[in-house]
Amino acid sequence: MILPTKKEAPNFKGDNPEKLGRFFSHYEKACVEGGLTDEEKKISSIVDYVDIETEYQWRAIKEFKGKDYEKFKKAVEKLYPEAQRTPKGALARLGKLKSRYNNIDGEDTATVAEYNRSFSAEWSEIRDMVGNRTGVDTYLRCIAPDFAAEIIRSLNQLRAIERVTNTLETIQKTARSNSSELKEHFEQLLKRQSAVQVPGILRPPSQFSMSSTTCLYCDQNGHMIRQCPEKEEDLRTGKIQVN
Repeated sequence: MILPTKKEAPNFKGDNPEKLGRFFSHYEKACVEGGLTDEEKKISSIVDYVDIETEYQWRAIKEFKGKDYEKFKKAVEKLYPEAQRTPKGALARLGKLKSRYNNIDGEDTATVAEYNRSFSAEWSEIRDMVGNRTGVDTYLRCIAPDFAAEIIRSLNQLRAIERVTNTLETIQKTARSNSSELKEHFEQLLKRQSAVQVPGILRPPSQFSMSSTTCLYCDQNGHMIRQCPEKEEDLRTGKIQVN
């Protein structure tokens, strides 16, 4: 069995509960390689590879005095909800991000990227269970107010652009192949969409503040798409066709 003092030996510190799963994997691999198969010895030896405070805590678990390694392992995992690859664990880890990241400014691109990676890893496990609105609210808890407002505006813009783009995609399928004006309009909208900088893990919220009189065809205020004079003119001149 590899000595705990070796650099490559498995180790665990209680203040990094997210690494518990990896620790168990490394420890169990070391047991196999070291020929340690006795359940009781696997339990008694494991505390040699953790910090002192964690050792005291693990020794206090009743399963520590038993001979069933898997039962002991499960008892330990219950102490660290953040380490569990479950919705509850993901929520717990998301909650801890607030202590690591606070008032992130958009100018700090390195921290933004790091936060996005950490948030995305956890949010991907629960996004379909709790809803995207919760995701947006949770994400923004660690963001500086001015940057948060910018992100919200970007999400709103992205949502609006997606609606326009979807409309244009439908129209483009039936438009004439030589409709250069429509093609240019469509490509410009796609460029605008790609320019919106928001975390990829977040989808635009289903509700957003937008004028009810904004046309989804020409992006102008004062009328809806069904009364759009630009759309009517394009239909009249044959630039677009709808079934």
